[in-house]
Amino acid sequence: MGDARCSVKNTLMNASIALIRGVNNVGARPVKMEVLRELCASLGCREVRTWLQSGNVVFRCAKKDAAKIRTRIEEAVEEQFGFRARVTVRTAAELKSVVEGNPFPEYAVRAPDRFLVYFLYDDPGEERRALVRAMKVAPQEIALAGREIYVWYPAGVAESTLRWGAIDKALGVQGTGRNWNTVTKLLAMAEGLG
Repeated sequence: MGDARCSVKNTLMNASIALIRGVNNVGARPVKMEVLRELCASLGCREVRTWLQSGNVVFRCAKKDAAKIRTRIEEAVEEQFGFRARVTVRTAAELKSVVEGNPFPEYAVRAPDRFLVYFLYDDPGEERRALVRAMKVAPQEIALAGREIYVWYPAGVAESTLRWGAIDKALGVQGTGRNWNTVTKLLAMAEGLG
């Protein structure tokens, strides 16, 4: 993967977080985290750490390479594990903005495991966000901001009537969700990289 490596000559390093969709879901798409860490390190990422078994990777990468790392990880996962998994990447600064911009702070405190953030792969644009805002989603509550959707599941995700296929279709872009506990832990890990 020679030319796909992150440059280590550039001393300006970003702490970033890669969120990989759909790994280790009920036995499907198995990925061992130690192998995932090694894979990311082989791409030139530094100080690679993972959280839980659901495709959360925190690392440092040269600023000039951050925009390309998503594609590199997707290609490397496919080569290593034999399936295509979508990846979204946020810098520590971007993730901090997501946490600070939380429109539902009371839910983050009340039941952080029922409060999720969906990280979209691309910005759907305001016109498409307006389509989702017009959807009836009760008893869930949603708020959209940039490339994120904040969702409160009062009865928990498993009991939800919210259909993500309709939301994906309205947005024209998919993403991957993490509960608030995971979001804040990943931010702490990224900030710990300095």
